[in-house]
Amino acid sequence: MLKYIAQATLLLSAFTLIAKLLGMVREILVAEAFGVSEELDTYYAAILIPTILVNVVFRSLGTVATQRILNAQINPDTTDFSRLIEESISWLLCFIVVVSALFICFNSLLTRLLFSSFSPDALEKCISISQLMVFLVVFGGSSAFLSCLLEAQKSFAFVGFSQIIPPAIIIIFLLLSNSCWSMSGLVAGTLIGVLLNFLFLLFAYLQKNRFSFKLLSFFRLPSRHLLSQFLSLSVASLVFSGSNAVDQQMASLLGPGSISSLNFSNKLISIFGTLLFTPLVTVIYPHLIELQSSLSNKQLLKLITKCTAFVVLAALPITIAIIIFSPQLVSLTFERGKFTQEAANIVSLCQMMYAVQLPFQIGGMVLARLASAMSLNHILLRVGVIGFIANIALNILLMKYLDVVGLALSTSLIYLITFFFLIIFIRKKLTLT
Repeated sequence: MLKYIAQATLLLSAFTLIAKLLGMVREILVAEAFGVSEELDTYYAAILIPTILVNVVFRSLGTVATQRILNAQINPDTTDFSRLIEESISWLLCFIVVVSALFICFNSLLTRLLFSSFSPDALEKCISISQLMVFLVVFGGSSAFLSCLLEAQKSFAFVGFSQIIPPAIIIIFLLLSNSCWSMSGLVAGTLIGVLLNFLFLLFAYLQKNRFSFKLLSFFRLPSRHLLSQFLSLSVASLVFSGSNAVDQQMASLLGPGSISSLNFSNKLISIFGTLLFTPLVTVIYPHLIELQSSLSNKQLLKLITKCTAFVVLAALPITIAIIIFSPQLVSLTFERGKFTQEAANIVSLCQMMYAVQLPFQIGGMVLARLASAMSLNHILLRVGVIGFIANIALNILLMKYLDVVGLALSTSLIYLITFFFLIIFIRKKLTLT
């Protein structure tokens, strides 16, 4: 099993490397075209709510479906596997209709509430862009769900390759757009990229599965356990994602370009974390579900302690290197075109603060996956609420003294807090059970 995990991790890491390199090229082009500006702030604000919906609703639904499918594979005599797949797809379609309708109805109101500090022109532009992002909700949500199903079937090559499509399409559109149409190219590239990503994942899924949709599946109520797990996980995801919304809303109060500064400063952190550790976490998740039914709590606690300690210690040298060389990294990567030296200095300071989160973010990912695999999503909910409340308090305190840099430091402190609370709650659960 360890050999298979290592091979799958290397394969997924290779695709992730390509995707992140393309993502860095995309960010360089975006920085050159827009710099740190209110115009770019409107784009990041416009995709905020759709991105939250994708993570909260559809990825949570996919995670719960993955748990059911893997449990069905472990106990094939107790579950109708084909019916399970039909119900999962049917509920996906149901959620697409409901969530998309709610997004269309309330998107404008939520955008005005969250970003009322924008100038009138910027706010109207943000709303216009966000209305188009209903396609991001539909196709991005479907892609997140299909990725979870493919991960459950250990089809990591398809999942890995799909990461390459969105940044590649955005790069093409940005290169084809002139300076006057850069925002149009960015928006069009985002929508076309998510559509092509969905079509690829749908093709990959149909290669391995026979699609059967029955209208009656809509009227099969999910079990109480399934509904409970989905609600706990989705609310926990909402709380965690809500922290990002709070950060961006508070950043909008600090003046034009503040949202862009936060987004640029977190790009390299995200790349290192995703490239080095996310493939491992993705690959071991199905195995955690299988192992937790065969290992004792003591053995499981020992295994997860080793995994968490490994990723935390491995992330420390990267964190230190990013903090030391942050000015050079930002200058080399972004400082060109409309991205000025003044903007680079602010982004560099924010990046130093964001780098502190890396060990605790990765360690938290491992612990969160374990909690999800063990159907302990209520623990994620409790930790998420603690983190959300602490995030608001720390944002208010630190932005008063450190401006936008304080928001970045607040985020890192939240990852530290939630990491230790996850350790406490999971250890307590495994020890007492």
